[in-house]
Amino acid sequence: MGRPLIAVGLVVLGATQLLTAQPVPDSGYRRPPIISRHDALIWGSGVAVAFLADAVVRRVAQENRTVATNDVAGVGNSFGHVATVAPALVGTWLFGTITGKKRVAEAAMWAAVSGAAAGGVTAIVKIAVGRQRPPLGDALAFRPFSRHAAFPSGHTSFAFAIASSLAHSTPDGWSDIGFFAAASLTGLSRINHDRHWASDVVAGAAVGYLIGRQLTLRPRRLAPVLSPAGVGINLTF
Repeated sequence: MGRPLIAVGLVVLGATQLLTAQPVPDSGYRRPPIISRHDALIWGSGVAVAFLADAVVRRVAQENRTVATNDVAGVGNSFGHVATVAPALVGTWLFGTITGKKRVAEAAMWAAVSGAAAGGVTAIVKIAVGRQRPPLGDALAFRPFSRHAAFPSGHTSFAFAIASSLAHSTPDGWSDIGFFAAASLTGLSRINHDRHWASDVVAGAAVGYLIGRQLTLRPRRLAPVLSPAGVGINLTF
């Protein structure tokens, strides 16, 4: 019960910030590129360093794994689960829609869209890369289009997409710390549970952060589409 409540609490925290914040005038700001040179340098370096440290990080994490670390990791892991976060986002969207709080409803909607997009991108990359998970013991084993799916971490990319979206939707900095701390805990939980290498987690964080930022910052539009083929959603950004 406690673990889902933490995820719900973080979403509510973001909604509270939106409700109490003063409207911010449109300064003409436009979305950054999906990945700039600065982003590529920072995240690329992070993934590269993590690759070099994969074996060491795994050994240290498993040697120091205890009941306490498992409990903490369980909390972090819940923030990367759709079953935990989705109800909180849906509830926040309904609240914003029913009460006329447009900014709250939009923040929840774009967080959900960001999480779904990150999940889709991550799933494709996982299949293409085909990296073995840590229990198999080889950090350099890659078998593209196989059943192996370690790189990048899906839980981490989902958590960071939600955190990034909510952080870019709220005007303060304090709630951002909570969002990204929870997402980071998700990544650490995957290492603690021996489900991912450190580089899987860093890469997942990069995918989630960049997608959450890109989809949340203006301009963008989400609209239903009707066609002879069926019903769909058109995303413009």
